[in-house]
Amino acid sequence: MLASVRSSSIPGGKVRLSQPPGLRVSSRRATRIRIATWAIAVALAAFAVGIPSAVAVVNTPTITGSTPTSPADNNNPVLRGTADAGATVDVVSGSCLGGTPVGTTTADASGSFQLQASVADDTTTNFFATATIPPDTSPCSAPFPYLEDSTAPTTSLAPAPPVTGPDTSFSFSGSDAGSGVAGFECQLDAGGFTACSNPRNYTGLSAGAHTFSVRAIDNVGHVDPAPANWTWTVDTVSPNVTFTAKPPVLTNQRRATFAFSADKVGSSFECSLDGAAFTACSSPKVYTGLGNGPHGLAVHAIWLGLIGPPSQYSWTVDLIAPQTTIGSAPPAASTSATVTFTFTASEPAAFACRLDRGGPSPCTSPKTYTGLGDGRHTFSVQAVDRAGNSDRTPAGYSWRISGVGPPAGDLRPPANVARLRRSVGYGVMKLSWRRPADSDFDHVAVFVTTKPGVPPRSLVYRGRRQSYVNRRFQNGLDYRYLVVSYDKSDNASGGATARVPPSALLRTPHEGQVVRSAPLLRWTPVRKATYYNVQLYYRGHKVLSAWPARARQALKRRWSYSGRQFVLRRGPYSWFVWPGFGSPTEDRYGPLLGLSTFKVR
Repeated sequence: MLASVRSSSIPGGKVRLSQPPGLRVSSRRATRIRIATWAIAVALAAFAVGIPSAVAVVNTPTITGSTPTSPADNNNPVLRGTADAGATVDVVSGSCLGGTPVGTTTADASGSFQLQASVADDTTTNFFATATIPPDTSPCSAPFPYLEDSTAPTTSLAPAPPVTGPDTSFSFSGSDAGSGVAGFECQLDAGGFTACSNPRNYTGLSAGAHTFSVRAIDNVGHVDPAPANWTWTVDTVSPNVTFTAKPPVLTNQRRATFAFSADKVGSSFECSLDGAAFTACSSPKVYTGLGNGPHGLAVHAIWLGLIGPPSQYSWTVDLIAPQTTIGSAPPAASTSATVTFTFTASEPAAFACRLDRGGPSPCTSPKTYTGLGDGRHTFSVQAVDRAGNSDRTPAGYSWRISGVGPPAGDLRPPANVARLRRSVGYGVMKLSWRRPADSDFDHVAVFVTTKPGVPPRSLVYRGRRQSYVNRRFQNGLDYRYLVVSYDKSDNASGGATARVPPSALLRTPHEGQVVRSAPLLRWTPVRKATYYNVQLYYRGHKVLSAWPARARQALKRRWSYSGRQFVLRRGPYSWFVWPGFGSPTEDRYGPLLGLSTFKVR
């Protein structure tokens, strides 16, 4: 035997080694022998007493779980863990040092232990454990959190529309201060709660009243006892569109303005011009640069996902003036005081005839003049089609009469009407005048044109009154009137003129005015209008649409429109105004109040 081993206390005792008597070795060799002998002795001693090393150690216990598993709605969970077999296990709560004692137990032969704890409602408690094998005690275990959750979650439902189409969606959320929200259950009407996720979408719902309910569920299994509810109405009737302003069925204007509304408040619109694909649009709507020929606009409304049937309007733009042809006339040298002309037009049209220096007079083919005297005479005839286009180059004829003497009848035209005035309102225009002093005065005729560069030749009034009222006046057109007086011999005066520009009811800036800063747009208020729509265009592109409640709109140097930023640039601007009636959400606009231009320098 190399050495004797003595243990004063096992486990936890000290091991002492002694050299056998009679053994003599050198000091260096003795040192090596002593080290080897000591190691062997330690190993034998450890094997003999069943400890892993010569120094006893108590392992740190572990709290591995609880029954029930955290989180739970249970105030008396049973803690489970592992420690050295036979060790005394002390459990505290709150903190390792100075914590609140929970209890003491002993690890069984397999090293397992369990201990019942007590916790308050809706709390999170950290538990710590130490193990003791006298005289040694282990360090504290890692904390084991136990969440006690006794309170059910609450559910919130985002506001939803009181009326929807057959497709709708609900958004909701839950709150739980304890274990947290695990999920939701939804119910439509009385169909029963089933698991659902946020948002909850429904499609193809039937018309009528419906109720949606949603409740949150937390991670313990608590269900909100008071689900969030929403009752609403499903409307499956598609919206219909009505045109409230539109161009004439036949027009010579390349610009068309429309206003339309839907019978479902809050509808949006899509438009299709001349069969093109439907695109988003709004009322009022302006189309410019239209070509000659037939056109059609289709508009449908979209409300709560329902697309209504398209409302359609067709009109024709006639930009081609008729051509006038004289079919028959007197010989260039005539000896007759009576002449007859026949004439035709290249399309259905009315005619205006002029003799010598007289003004235009409505006429039909054939046209006969009598009582003419010797001398040179001229005749011209001008066709006017149904769109208001007149022949820019009237057909004319000159001839000479001789041998009949002076005129047999009255060929002297009367004077023009006096003090011609115009009065313009929204949708109405009045012309007033005084009759000429001629004793043989008979009547007046009022001619009009709305096409630039074309003389007024469309007859709109003939009679003896001293005024004319147009109750279908379109404020956005450029009207030019000619009032011609006639005597009893049907001689025509040269005519008095009046112009009503499309800006007649737009006050400032004046038509074509040059400004150096952002102007204030002002216009004549319209009776019963509750708001207005103002649209501003720069070089043909819309840059602003506004809805003021008063008859004015202050422009700014910088502004935003349709998600874009704009700056008042130099150059030409045009602006349009429509009156609105009722609530702005109804989109009820009347015809165009007017349009004007200004230039920024």
